[in-house]
Amino acid sequence: MFIHERSNIPIPSLLDLDDATQEHVLNSPDFMRFTIVRNPYARLESAWRDKVELCAPTYERYSRAIKGQLPAGNDSSSLVSFKEFVATLAHDDLANCDPHWRLQTVQTLRGALNFTHVGHLEDFSGIVRTFLAHCGNSALKSKAPMNRMPGSSHYDQVIADRVYDLYRRDFTAFDYAKDSYPRASVPAPQTVPESSFIDEVLERNLMINLLYDERDRLAERVRDLEKATHQEVGSGHAPAIPAEAQRGMGFDELFERYISRIDGWLTKEEAAYLYGLAKQAAEGSIVEVGSYRGRSTAALAFGTNAGARLPVYAVEPHDKFRGVFGGEFGPSDRGCFMRTMAETGLYEHVRLVNVSSEFLGDKWPMPVSMLYIDGDHRYEAVKRDFECWRDKLAAHAVIVLDDASNASSGPGKLAREIADGGAFRLEVGVGKMLCLRIKPERTA
Repeated sequence: MFIHERSNIPIPSLLDLDDATQEHVLNSPDFMRFTIVRNPYARLESAWRDKVELCAPTYERYSRAIKGQLPAGNDSSSLVSFKEFVATLAHDDLANCDPHWRLQTVQTLRGALNFTHVGHLEDFSGIVRTFLAHCGNSALKSKAPMNRMPGSSHYDQVIADRVYDLYRRDFTAFDYAKDSYPRASVPAPQTVPESSFIDEVLERNLMINLLYDERDRLAERVRDLEKATHQEVGSGHAPAIPAEAQRGMGFDELFERYISRIDGWLTKEEAAYLYGLAKQAAEGSIVEVGSYRGRSTAALAFGTNAGARLPVYAVEPHDKFRGVFGGEFGPSDRGCFMRTMAETGLYEHVRLVNVSSEFLGDKWPMPVSMLYIDGDHRYEAVKRDFECWRDKLAAHAVIVLDDASNASSGPGKLAREIADGGAFRLEVGVGKMLCLRIKPERTA
């Protein structure tokens, strides 16, 4: 954690240098431009072990998305298996995903940087010798190789073929053989200390995740108390500023100044996720199904204001309704929604459509590049909402379903059903959300 904090080790990056110095560093033989890569087979298995299998902090979402629950102690079947993890990657954009399993050709900027040496981590001593030779210290001896392939592995031929297909670019670019996956040796019986160690690490990680959740709940409670205090003397919102001025504000400032003060259950992490996707949306419109009092609507509107400034349509009837989790909704929420739009200045982007999706018909005037579904969570209802908008989606549209991380929920069941249909790929989202993207071949 220390070395990842750049302020602790202030080594300048290329962006800190002037243009002439950058040109010299990137092209002169005086500089050794090197990168180190790892066999994709070993790298992926290592990332799964370290981050996913034992629910490292913030990675518990994979257990929720794949297993529908967190793992239980002393029950290895409740852990996400390597095979299950690899299966999820087929629905992921490996050029823009978690850096621990992102394509190394992308991660290293392989096509953009003029490397003088690309080292294999499996030959670490060779990397060190090359580096020392460049520095003029070839007499120094390096230590033995590290990061050898494990003798016991979770690979079989089927999994290896799948990983090769997913990471073919890395295998080809960095000269790793297709048959270089680790073969599983006969495993020794698991000892009690090893089993106990795994349980202890899992328990520690789950406790850390619970502490994160508790921190977020307490922070939300503090904001609620502050808002209640503000409402005694007037509005709890900061004064609205023009959309042009909001474009110069970062997400953190927008969240603290506006979004955090709006009623709703959207966490800061989830709001940032919607904000980022809306910022990337480039054509037509953004549609939100289910808006309550405008918390998620604000995240979407602030996002597109920082991007292509698309209209955000909030499809919300605001009729009297009881949700699947017992929440009571009704016309009073419409007033809160309108006040939110007025006090944030987001009325410039947001259009409230006070009817349910099925009444909009086939005359929708523009393509939908982002669809966020957070209405009635019953399976039949969320499927109806999706079907109403499916034919209106733009060629590269993205769909986000709230409360879909649980596979047994209505949105969770639908998300997996859509992905199984073949036209969309399922991505691991943030918090309770899952994301679906139209596969490129649909636009071919």
